[in-house]
Amino acid sequence: MYKVLIADDEEIIRRGIAYFLKKDPEIQVVAQAEDGEMALDQAMEYRPDLLFVDINMPFLNGLDFIEKLKAVQPDALIIVITGYDDFKYAQKALRLGVFDYLLKPIMEDTFYGALHKAKEQLGRRQKQAQYLEFARKLVEKNRPAMIAEFLEGWLDGRLTEAEVQERTAALDLEIPEPFGVTLVHLEDKDNAEIGGEWDDDLLFYAAENMAREVFQPFRPVSTCRNPAGELVLISSGEPRAEWEAAGEQLKNLLQTHLPVDAFLTRRGEKS
Repeated sequence: MYKVLIADDEEIIRRGIAYFLKKDPEIQVVAQAEDGEMALDQAMEYRPDLLFVDINMPFLNGLDFIEKLKAVQPDALIIVITGYDDFKYAQKALRLGVFDYLLKPIMEDTFYGALHKAKEQLGRRQKQAQYLEFARKLVEKNRPAMIAEFLEGWLDGRLTEAEVQERTAALDLEIPEPFGVTLVHLEDKDNAEIGGEWDDDLLFYAAENMAREVFQPFRPVSTCRNPAGELVLISSGEPRAEWEAAGEQLKNLLQTHLPVDAFLTRRGEKS
């Protein structure tokens, strides 16, 4: 369903457009306005997908309305309504980025032709938005594995500086300078020693939360699980003594509160 706003100071024009649109089950007329100021208020409230806008309206004319609307809703799809005497204004409106224009009196076949093109454009935008949302969810789902792959390649020196910058941007990671890497190997104890049911995923989740809390003063902190199942933690490595002490604190917390033996490997350097 596409939301439509009609803005024209002539009631007969507004009614005519609304009548045409009523025949299309994919269209919902959410607002009608008789002047530019009212149209702008309604556009801000209803966020229509498509607008039919008269060039000549009181208080705020169509061109001024389009400029103001485009400043806050740049993707708004606008079809201008104009008379022959105002055609030069319609040309200016096209330069402002309107989608199309209709000449008065509005003919039904011309109207539906413009509407069809507008719906095709809106449909393409909708599909693109759905694809981008699908891609975003896919990246988010696989983000831990992608971070682990990146960190492994980066720490092994297999990535160029350009590749590092590209991937940190794509993964929304911030690498501090100087950075410190803490690698936590968790070796299961017998669950009976502490009690309760633990599995690898639950242990890692608990360890990751503890690590983030302990290293919070050394933010930004990035964590991931490498292919060996170890917790990789990247944070600021300064002040060095405090960073090393945080590692020991984490090791003690893990061994006290989780059924694991924790072994830490640490590395601090300039990025």
